Amino acid sequence: MLVLVTLNRFDPITLFKNYQEIYGGAIALGFEIPTEGWGGAEIVATNTEAQGCEFSSMILGDSYNTSATKEPYSVERFVDFVNSVPNSGVMLWSLYKTKGATNCANALDFEGITSAIKAKLDT
Repeated sequence: MLVLVTLNRFDPITLFKNYQEIYGGAIALGFEIPTEGWGGAEIVATNTEAQGCEFSSMILGDSYNTSATKEPYSVERFVDFVNSVPNSGVMLWSLYKTKGATNCANALDFEGITSAIKAKLDT
């Protein structure tokens, strides 16, 4: 049985920017191994892979409904953003979680997430 999940409008980059407004210290953007506990999001390595899994790896706009621009839910997008912000980083906060049943063939497991992060940080 195929279940389509819509990521809707939760964008970790929007959340990160909100935290920056109220907290002056270092902030890390976290990744959870798919499927996430909220909304069924499935992190993929690249923006192109996200487009191939539109219902689980594409964000359908921002959290405030001010933008309907689709954005990838990908390591590439998040690490590129974090690299552009001083005093920031990334973390894998679901280290002991195993990958669940996913709707996206490109959804990453622990090794895939860490490899994708390392590849982006090395570029």
